[in-house]
Amino acid sequence: MKKTAKHLLECLGVGIGALWLVGCAGQARSGDDQPTVQTLTADSIAIHQVINPHQWAVSAGKAVVQTLRMDSLFYVYSLPDFRFLYAWGRRGNGPGEMLPTQMLNAFDGDTDSLVLRFTAPATFRTYRVGQEAFTATDTLAVRSDGRGFSLRRPFPHGFVGDIRIKNKEEKEVLYVCRPGTEAQTVDSLELPTKVKAKYSDRGTLIEMVRWNCPYLVVRGDRVAMVYQMVSHVDFYCLTPEGKLILEASTGVPLDQDLAGRLETMAEAPRREFVAGFSATDRYLYVSRPTVEVDPETGQASILEAKVQVYRWEDGKLQSELLLGLSSIDILVTRDDRYLFARNPLEDFDWVYVYRLDLLRGKTSDNKE
Repeated sequence: MKKTAKHLLECLGVGIGALWLVGCAGQARSGDDQPTVQTLTADSIAIHQVINPHQWAVSAGKAVVQTLRMDSLFYVYSLPDFRFLYAWGRRGNGPGEMLPTQMLNAFDGDTDSLVLRFTAPATFRTYRVGQEAFTATDTLAVRSDGRGFSLRRPFPHGFVGDIRIKNKEEKEVLYVCRPGTEAQTVDSLELPTKVKAKYSDRGTLIEMVRWNCPYLVVRGDRVAMVYQMVSHVDFYCLTPEGKLILEASTGVPLDQDLAGRLETMAEAPRREFVAGFSATDRYLYVSRPTVEVDPETGQASILEAKVQVYRWEDGKLQSELLLGLSSIDILVTRDDRYLFARNPLEDFDWVYVYRLDLLRGKTSDNKE
């Protein structure tokens, strides 16, 4: 079954842009060395639960699959065998029930806890994923979104990262804030993205289109900004005082020439985009497939499934992994041994497993 490009991003849980619809020290470095390219083959694991995944994550050594249209919001599986353990989070407004939410740290890899975002009241709630249920461990009150656009998530050292439109200008800014109902800005960074926005007479945002918007991945005190439309990643360190320090910048330059071409690039029938992430203490894994979109129907076909592997220590693009079976939404275990992938254009009947530890061993043998 083929799906439209917009539906594809919705299935992946990364449809943020309306385009488609570690210590802190040193200066920024550019990682321009050519990465190794390796083709992987997969084993497959059958999934017997009938669910419609929206997003997934690794937490406490388990896979957590979030759904949007099922009675339970989360399905939990053991790793690496991907054996079903339990469903949690009954959908609804009644006692013991919860409304659909968002996993804010799904891209960060296994950090032993999940952070869920709730809107009434505006809070980040942290859960430990146990063998039989989730256990709430912390709650953080955050500022309400109000009438504007805001992408907010937890940052290191107890701060909150927030991407917002700057004073109704067509510019996006990443703010580092102290949490609370009235957030205090500690640092800010204007982003090299392109935005078109319309507001009502009362100042309410009514329409917005974003090009090349960044995704934020956090690991320890590191923050990676992965841009949607071009192969570019900026690696920052967040100090205990809440200051962002650029440590490495890798990939296509984000200059004015690129900014002028973004709208044209978005209309190209064949394009790359970011489909998913997973992080470990050593590496940042970015799934960046190539798709082809039928200009008449909007249906998307996956031409190549590629995962870029960056090193946290210096931002270097170390390798590119080519996956078969058009499996582009990824998870990686904390020990960098297993990569799990799914094809969002298909029903969730199979999970594909790639052995990264065998790949590294083979590479080491070849070097010797």
